Amino acid sequence: MEAKEFWHKLESIRLNLGMTQEYLCKKASVPLQSTRNRIYKGRFPTIEETLRLLKVLGLSVEQFFGVEEEQLDSILKNDVMVIPVMDQAFSAGKGQFVPDDEEVKEYISVPAELARYGKNLAACRVKGDSMEPTLFDGDTIICDKNGYDGDGVYIITYQSSGFVKRLQFTNDQVQIISDNPRYKTMTESTQSDDFTVVGKVRYVLHKM
Repeated sequence: MEAKEFWHKLESIRLNLGMTQEYLCKKASVPLQSTRNRIYKGRFPTIEETLRLLKVLGLSVEQFFGVEEEQLDSILKNDVMVIPVMDQAFSAGKGQFVPDDEEVKEYISVPAELARYGKNLAACRVKGDSMEPTLFDGDTIICDKNGYDGDGVYIITYQSSGFVKRLQFTNDQVQIISDNPRYKTMTESTQSDDFTVVGKVRYVLHKM
C-alpha cells in the first residue's frame, strides 16, 4: 500500500463514520497540520500515529492493512529512505573549509522517491546567504555524489573550499552563480584543478 492509497482509505472510513479531520487528529493525539501536510505530500504517518488513528476509527492493523501488526513497520518504511547527514557545511557565501575525511553526524529519513537518483545520497547544511531565495542559511540539502548532470544547483569544491552554487557550463568554462544578486558570478575553466563538482542538489529541507 502506498501512502496516497493509505490516506484515501483512511479519509473514506473517517467520512463514513461522520468524523471531521480535526476530531480524528485530536482524539488520536496527532498534529492536524502535520496530518494535512502528509496527505498533501503523500507521506505516511509514524507507526505510533498510525496505530492511534486506527484505534480511534475502531480498526486493527489487520483489518485496515490485511497484515499482522508486526509487519506494519515494513509497509510504512517503504515511503522513506535513510541517508547520512555529513558533518560539513557548504557555503552559500565565501567558501567553507572541506576536511580530508567526511564524518557522518547523524542519519535522517527522506522521501523514498529520491532513490531514483541512486543510493549515493547524503545530506549537509547550507551556510550563508548567497543562494537566497533558493536556499537559506541553516537549510539542509540532499545531494548525490554523481558529478555534473546538467545545469542546476550543485555542491562543489573551489580553491579548496566547499560551496553550494548554481552551475552553467559554456564550452570550456563554467559559471559559478549565486542566486542572490549581491554576489558576483565566478568563472573557471572546466579543466581547472581548483574546481570539482561533487554532486547535484536534489531536495531541500528548509529551516523554519
